[in-house]
Amino acid sequence: MVSKSVTKTRNRRPQNNNDDKDDEAHTTTTNTAKVRRERNRQAQHVFRIRKQAEQREKDQHIQKLESEIEEMGSVFFDLADAITRSEHAQADAQLMQTLRNSMKRVVRLGNDSVEHESDSDPCQTSSEDPVPVEPVEVPSAVNTPPLEVQVYDPRANDDLESLRYGYMVLSSALETSNETVQRLFQFTLKRGTRQETLTNMQWALGPGNWFMPILASHNFHGEVSKNILRSLLGQKGEHPIDPDAAPHRRDELLMNAVEVEKYIMSRSTGYVTEDILELAIGADKNLDSRQESQNPHPEDIMDFDVFFPTERGRTGQAVISPSMRRQVPRILRISQSRLIQNIAYVSISAEMGDYTIQKEASRILHEVLLKDSRLGIPDDVKEAASRINFDERAVQTPFLPTPVKCTESSTALWALLAAFGSAIATQRYGPTTSTTQNQKAVVNSDVATMFLFSFLFLRVGGRPTSDPAVAARYSAYDTRQQFTPWRRLCTTVYPTRDGRWFHLHGGLDSSKSFRMLGLPTHEELTDEMEVIHRISERVQQFDADWLDVEANEHWRQAGGICLSPEEFGNSEQGRAIADDGLYLIEESLVGDAQLPPVPWPEVTQNNNTFRPLEGIKLVDITRAIAGPTIARLAALLGATVIRVSNTELPDLGIVLFESNLGKRDAHVELKTEEGRAALRRLVEDADVVLDGYRPGVLERLGFGPAWVYEVARRRGKGIVYARENCHGWKGPWRHRSGWQQVSDAVTGIGWLFGRMWGLEGDEPMMPFLPNSDFQTGIVGCIAIMNALDRRARSGGNYLVSTSLNQLNCFLISLGTQSPETQEALRTRWPNMKFRHYDDLHRQMPVLVPELLNPEYFMTLKAELGVSNEEMTFVGPAIKYETTKLFYDRGSCLRGFDKAEWPGERKD
Repeated sequence: MVSKSVTKTRNRRPQNNNDDKDDEAHTTTTNTAKVRRERNRQAQHVFRIRKQAEQREKDQHIQKLESEIEEMGSVFFDLADAITRSEHAQADAQLMQTLRNSMKRVVRLGNDSVEHESDSDPCQTSSEDPVPVEPVEVPSAVNTPPLEVQVYDPRANDDLESLRYGYMVLSSALETSNETVQRLFQFTLKRGTRQETLTNMQWALGPGNWFMPILASHNFHGEVSKNILRSLLGQKGEHPIDPDAAPHRRDELLMNAVEVEKYIMSRSTGYVTEDILELAIGADKNLDSRQESQNPHPEDIMDFDVFFPTERGRTGQAVISPSMRRQVPRILRISQSRLIQNIAYVSISAEMGDYTIQKEASRILHEVLLKDSRLGIPDDVKEAASRINFDERAVQTPFLPTPVKCTESSTALWALLAAFGSAIATQRYGPTTSTTQNQKAVVNSDVATMFLFSFLFLRVGGRPTSDPAVAARYSAYDTRQQFTPWRRLCTTVYPTRDGRWFHLHGGLDSSKSFRMLGLPTHEELTDEMEVIHRISERVQQFDADWLDVEANEHWRQAGGICLSPEEFGNSEQGRAIADDGLYLIEESLVGDAQLPPVPWPEVTQNNNTFRPLEGIKLVDITRAIAGPTIARLAALLGATVIRVSNTELPDLGIVLFESNLGKRDAHVELKTEEGRAALRRLVEDADVVLDGYRPGVLERLGFGPAWVYEVARRRGKGIVYARENCHGWKGPWRHRSGWQQVSDAVTGIGWLFGRMWGLEGDEPMMPFLPNSDFQTGIVGCIAIMNALDRRARSGGNYLVSTSLNQLNCFLISLGTQSPETQEALRTRWPNMKFRHYDDLHRQMPVLVPELLNPEYFMTLKAELGVSNEEMTFVGPAIKYETTKLFYDRGSCLRGFDKAEWPGERKD
């Protein structure tokens, strides 16, 4: 090694030390430059490869587009020819011409887009000169005026074809109201996005079209199919259709539902599949007498004959499958009046702009909830929220007939719940597995909406809760006969002597309210309007302020004066809770003790569900809706929940049948020493105690927060005490009992409903769904997760406080729906003719939820009084990439379990 070094030195020119250093620096610089040039060369090479790949992909896209356009034109011509040859050619002549025109435009526009850059969305509005579309004429046999509509969007010329076809259908079937029909179509669709087009297609075909694939699903055959058909394929409550009258037609409708939907969707996106259906206006002349007698207004029903699906022959021509020819046509029944309402809704909704439920829910999540410092949301939860998406397949246009943003806020709260769940799952399972780290979640706004009245979708043993056999079981919980007309209508709004409005509330026993008014506690009246008149007549003898104090402070019965949002904000109670967020979390010390952090419970190694609350023990001491919903969601997220109930007390049975999902239910009589000992044992090993009773009740029984925190100090392990009430935990009303309807009345929600639906003066109208109850349930579960997270990080006891009024104030702060949206909703729901005295039971039959989808439901074995019985219910609005959300068990009757914690889970 030495000789070589010497040789090299001799061959070099003599240099001093400074020259050696300069040479070394020069060599380093030269090497760095070489590395940089090599990296640049590699980057350029990669760039060229990517550009070549992109060009190949673009060329393939253009070739595919050319092929699709050619096939599309062929299929359009084949369809038109098939219609021409059919026996219904005369009725479908106009449709044939429309299809020919559509085909020509599609081919022309498609060829134009091939010649230009094809990177843009084919549904986006083009800046080219407008290309007018030929107006669709109405068959002359009906004497209706032609439709004068011009569409100014050359890339969306086919987007309104469904509405034009709907107009043709109506004009052909109606001999009256032609001016109304024509007026509904006098609008121009300024946008041509795929979703808007698809929405137009679905609405224009008429009622129940979103249900069509569901009816064809094997999960919804039998009794479920019958009930859906009864509700949807006719004017609900006015023109019922009995599927049993023509069972073969029902089966055939179910069989063809998916193909009908495919055809509609194919036209909306500019593609036609090989399975084409011919739709023609027809009439079934063979309706049996039974169905005729049960349809008092058959002239309102149109019969669509669903004819043959075609298939591609060897020559590529559309041919009629011989196996699909039938002697008896398949009938799709559509209510004309319902179709008019739907199309009117579309025409107004087209002016709503870019507003969607999903965009607004995202705004509420990121701009309102995550930025609210009062909620104390950890950074890892905010990071997890960035991976929450909103399902774009769900309905995008507001559809609930409400002035406030119930769907949007519920969706946003589900998203925040998902973010907390994801962050906690990462804490618990992330160190040992990467499956929960950075997992994404999708929130479905349809399910978030159904959640707000999910008990109405419950099916027990394949039967709805309205079935007498099911109703008889949960009605046993109505020990005070609250659902007779006389006692039920003690809970609604009535005018007072001083020209105001007061919401009476009988709770689970209205006897005290009747005694306060000087009315009999029971009456055998069955006429609801007579009941309303008698109670109203009595209430109007008192001033609102007197009723408010008398009911709440003397009789200790819920009730409240109906206020506007401004009036509530200016009230003493409104000012007291004005600075409160959706929930309050306070650390509670017992003396000077600082309890240490509590690690999350260990789970078995073979547990692959990664639920965030797995192993957490929660004692559920609640009734009604909001409190049980908090505990039910905790069970969904993995918590072990024991509900402390009393089989001697009244309960909301119809709600309890669903809200007991995932829970154990134990009868505990807290006024006996045995019952008190049982609750003490449960609390001693609990992580969460949930109190949903009237404020102060558990304290008087010796089980309030002070005692629970003392138990935590003795065992050296912190606990979360969560409580929920109506009015909030500050101010002069904090001690009052209350219900969802009372909260809606005093905070101004009912006043906003009255204004939207055109009631005069300050007359309120109570919401048709228990929105504040169910959304408070989401909020309560979020707050408990937040408190448990703090316990795991820092230790300590925590007091969680939520209320219905806090939720309603948050909802009002989000703003009401725009005037255009409210007008569209009034058009969509023309039968919402309610008054101040209409309660949930009188309102709900008018509503037809547009949300059912088999994917939204879950089924479990239930313990509701019949052995081997299953229950079907609305599932969670969240779908994680890795974490699996489910209930460990179905609902059970009260007192089904022992008041003791189960052993370790066995997976």
